[in-house]
Amino acid sequence: MASLVSSLKDKYEKNPGKVFCKFIAGNVDEEITYQSLLEKSAMYAVHFKMRNVTKGSPVLIVLKHSPHLFYSFIGAMMVGAIPSILPFPSEKQDLLLYRASLEKLAARIQAKSIITYKENIQEIRAITNHLNIDIVASDDMAGKAAPFWGEDNGTDGFAFLQHSSGTTGLQKGVALTHAAVLNQIENYSAAIKLDNSDKIVSWLPLYHDMGLIACFMMPLVKGVPIIMMDTFEWVNKPQILFEHIEKNKATLCWLPNFAFNFLANCVDTETNKYNLKGMKAFIDCSEACKLHSFDVFCDSFKAYGIRREMLQTCYAMAENVFGISQSEIGRVVQVDYVLRIPFIEECHAIKVEAGSDCLCFLSCGSAIPNTEVSISDDNRNELSERHVGEVRIRSTSLFSGYFRLPDETARVLEHGWFYTGDLGYIAEGQLYITGRKKDLIIVNGKNYYAHDVEFIVNHVQGIKKGRAVAVGIHNSKIGSEEVVLICETTISPGLHRNLIREIKRRISEGLNLSVKDVYLVPLKWIVKTTSGKISRNENKKKYLKEKFGADAEN
Repeated sequence: MASLVSSLKDKYEKNPGKVFCKFIAGNVDEEITYQSLLEKSAMYAVHFKMRNVTKGSPVLIVLKHSPHLFYSFIGAMMVGAIPSILPFPSEKQDLLLYRASLEKLAARIQAKSIITYKENIQEIRAITNHLNIDIVASDDMAGKAAPFWGEDNGTDGFAFLQHSSGTTGLQKGVALTHAAVLNQIENYSAAIKLDNSDKIVSWLPLYHDMGLIACFMMPLVKGVPIIMMDTFEWVNKPQILFEHIEKNKATLCWLPNFAFNFLANCVDTETNKYNLKGMKAFIDCSEACKLHSFDVFCDSFKAYGIRREMLQTCYAMAENVFGISQSEIGRVVQVDYVLRIPFIEECHAIKVEAGSDCLCFLSCGSAIPNTEVSISDDNRNELSERHVGEVRIRSTSLFSGYFRLPDETARVLEHGWFYTGDLGYIAEGQLYITGRKKDLIIVNGKNYYAHDVEFIVNHVQGIKKGRAVAVGIHNSKIGSEEVVLICETTISPGLHRNLIREIKRRISEGLNLSVKDVYLVPLKWIVKTTSGKISRNENKKKYLKEKFGADAEN
């Protein structure tokens, strides 16, 4: 088997003018051919060789939306270095915390180089001066060089790291070999029936596995064109996604679940008209897939040609490079209704017809080729069908461990199985994800999922939508957890009591669950990870410190 770099040699030599990517920044569309991509990447490779950044050297890439993300990443792999793309700090982030996190991460993985901008070099050098790191300004990397082959890490060597999101410098670096990545590309592209007629459109950041693999590495290796836009430009003008789908005749798009609702809420269908009939699939991935989101999206954009079978689901994570399971392209995703009480009390998903006392789950499809999925109990014994437990996987694209974190690796890898920390069940060959183990709140022996609680709260008027977090706080007096809700609001303090009462009433009626405390906080109080997700653990710590002056639970 080839490496990722050598797999591009044929494309460079036989079809150098083929367009790999149409890169969109503002009103400028830049077409990047394979020749341009690899020759500009070689400029970085030459620099790395001159600075002795070679095989096995971790390289951190801290850049905004730019083709230099491609060039620096591939250039590092050309010389056998191990690149990792990190989020560029946003205006909303605490820069002191970000710099401290970067310093911790660089020290722990023993980074040899950091790619950034001239304007950032001085401050990065100040925090990493003791680490002897080569800091490269992408501004200086103009021009091109002849690509070279055969100096990468080879099939079984590390290709790159995908870092988990986090609020500190302790993000785990998922170490992936060239073989694992190439296996994933073959397995996943087969699952989605990828072919030469496809075009991918994306606004996803490349520091996340969905953007990095589905919308960069897979199309790069398979020769499928990608139309790439900036995340923040899409957020400010969501309809540009539809504009580029129509304009470029795109067929595939990956979206986190929130984006289906976001598009439905923000795109004015009266003034904006698009033809999306040619789309093969919008694939829901990265967070819990919700039937309601599909319903809203279909209803909103039916006039655009959206059909239910276009909406698909995928279960994925960086530890398997990307995809683990995938719904069948071209068919409507299966929906499973289960009795609520046995599910909550016995972790048993008993199938019923849709009704008032049931829960609903969207299938994440079946395992992709060369991948096994199983459900295990707390003792890591396999569970039978329709019993909820921890999802575990083994495959030909499984990661090699967390980079320079042997204890973390040993905790999740056992006898060839990776224990994901996700909860789910299997029914008729389909995988259903029900939540995260760490997001499970057990109240008097009954299981509640934090995201179910948050879903109800986010629909209460007066709460900033998407800015509520549910956590379980252990109470030693009763020997069980109690539910605490932390919610951002802008309403006046005089109305807080009524809002708290309404939240507790909704939770009680919706889930038959009593909430111990509703803690109302101002905007921007809630802590998010580097990838923009709410950090349950950090918010729990912050709540305990503000409420009780300590990190410990009672």
